[in-house]
Amino acid sequence: TFKRLHLNIWTRQIELWMPREKWELCGEAFPLEPLGGEECFAGLDLSSITDLSAFARLWPVWDEGDGEAGAFHFFADVHFWLPRENLHKKEDLDGVPYGVWAERGFITLTEGDIIDYDVIRAHIAKAEEFAPMKELAYDRWNACQIVTQLTGDALTMVPFGQGFASMAQPTKDLMALVLKKRLHHGSNPVLDWMASNVTVRSDPAGNWKPDKAKSTKRIDGIVALIMALGRATLNLEGGSAYDNHGVLTI
Repeated sequence: TFKRLHLNIWTRQIELWMPREKWELCGEAFPLEPLGGEECFAGLDLSSITDLSAFARLWPVWDEGDGEAGAFHFFADVHFWLPRENLHKKEDLDGVPYGVWAERGFITLTEGDIIDYDVIRAHIAKAEEFAPMKELAYDRWNACQIVTQLTGDALTMVPFGQGFASMAQPTKDLMALVLKKRLHHGSNPVLDWMASNVTVRSDPAGNWKPDKAKSTKRIDGIVALIMALGRATLNLEGGSAYDNHGVLTI
């Protein structure tokens, strides 16, 4: 952005985003159990019914020993779903071991050739029992049925736009947390792979957002994580769960 706007140098509109070495420094494993009592925010990216869907949980935890005034550290747990049918073809297409990741518990394979949203709903319900979510952010696309069901399950569902207005600030915040080593993602191999795939698109004002169309491979987990971070940081700054919409009448 500086080169393009201040120095008048032509640059690519699409840029690779996450520095791998900085991301890897945030990958130390951590136990989930102590986070059960901490405030939790989540993001849900359902993607296509034949592709990966992602559910990210994020816990902001205050660390008094970080700097002179202390700082929030963010602990992330991300889970994925993929249809079992044609799994080997998907592995060949994307060049990654989906089957191995499923055996290790990072991906749930649903039966058939489309994602079973009931399986996702059951997983989210179990996650809610472990650590109640203050908010669950979701992309409106293709989410109407499961959002209605999750709302009926008493979860606070918050629509989250995918444009610059909603995505720009949490995208920058995620990068800042990684560079300061205040994000802890536990080296989930699926998420690691997606972090290396992300490219961002920038607008004339210097805002960023992940670009699914131009990213090298799938990035659903990073998108879900950014949505969760967007709601977490807004709440930490004193925002409301209803900032993105008006009164809902049912």
